[in-house]
Amino acid sequence: MVECAVDELDVIVIDAGGGSLKVGFSGEDLPRTVLSTAMSVVTEIPEDDEGNVDTTAQPKTLTYFGDEALQNASKGTLKLPLKRGLLHDKDSLEDVLEHALRSLLKVDYEELPILLIDSPLTPQHQRDFLAEMLFEKFKVRSLAMMNSAVLSLFSTGRTRGMVVEMGHGVTHAVPVFEGFAIPHATFRMDYGGQDITDAVQKIFKELPSLTAYQQHAHPWVMRSLKESLCHVAPHSLKEQLASEDPASDEERSFELPDGTIVQVDQQLRYGAPEILFAGGDRSLPKITQMGLNACDLDFRLDLVRNLVLAGGTSMIPGLSERIRNEMQMLVPPDLHRQMEVILDSQRKYSAWIGGSMFASLSTFEHFLITKQDYEEGKSSLSGVVARKAW
Repeated sequence: MVECAVDELDVIVIDAGGGSLKVGFSGEDLPRTVLSTAMSVVTEIPEDDEGNVDTTAQPKTLTYFGDEALQNASKGTLKLPLKRGLLHDKDSLEDVLEHALRSLLKVDYEELPILLIDSPLTPQHQRDFLAEMLFEKFKVRSLAMMNSAVLSLFSTGRTRGMVVEMGHGVTHAVPVFEGFAIPHATFRMDYGGQDITDAVQKIFKELPSLTAYQQHAHPWVMRSLKESLCHVAPHSLKEQLASEDPASDEERSFELPDGTIVQVDQQLRYGAPEILFAGGDRSLPKITQMGLNACDLDFRLDLVRNLVLAGGTSMIPGLSERIRNEMQMLVPPDLHRQMEVILDSQRKYSAWIGGSMFASLSTFEHFLITKQDYEEGKSSLSGVVARKAW
């Protein structure tokens, strides 16, 4: 287990995921600010006292961030900085991050070191851009960049294990040995929480019992429904639907934005998460098996004994039982008998928590890229970032 020797240095810890941005300070238990990684720009034309368009007035441009951006998306242009773990809109990422640090965290970030947490298998050119943005635009004094899966494992007090990190648009299976991810044994699938939300929306629109409520099928409402009611079937959707619904009326109830209470059946509650298990060679159990098989035989026992689920999507009830059941068909019996699935209660923020812990160590300063490092290494920025990033 890991023991933390705490240093006095305050570090801003940033976990920029495709679904949410988590920001806070080292040494704290949870991020201070969490917001959806989104912004929308809406142009409003003023109306006169009678409610008619005022042709003489100048249009107003409003910018929304986080959940407000999602809720106002239909009125203007929605910008999503990250998609499937990759940088999609550089300018909007800068704007969302500026809003989180200045307006929400209310911190002078130029004065403090920053730990930026990024996804496994992040391309080097993306890391280079992020370093350039933080040094050139945000004028930070020092920066560290670290693998989210490694930090998720670290948050549980472990340095060896298999991390199944389930994010907004991508899921990774990452073997970690003594605090270092093993790139050649890291596998990903392009499914995550957003795809489950999309499936919830699709099924919601198709169910006859919910036909009268189609006006509420907005993505942000469907995300809330997913987080409230979705459950992973122990074995298969077919088997689940053939059995009696185990949920009470209360457990099947969902309140729509207008206050209406609807009953949600098994087809939606259990059906939507099945997308994680339906991808063949890129299903959740399969990429976990591929990660195990790519490691040395002597190391696999450590991995199955420390199978850590992390990320917001890992919060869906029933997930750990389903993984154990599916892995029984994919790994040798002697390994499966010793499999232990680790579920931390705060695994939704596990990467950020691990970052908070790691940035509190007295050795953290050795991982920092300083402003001087950056200036001296501009001609070969990839070398500087690759050498220091972990």
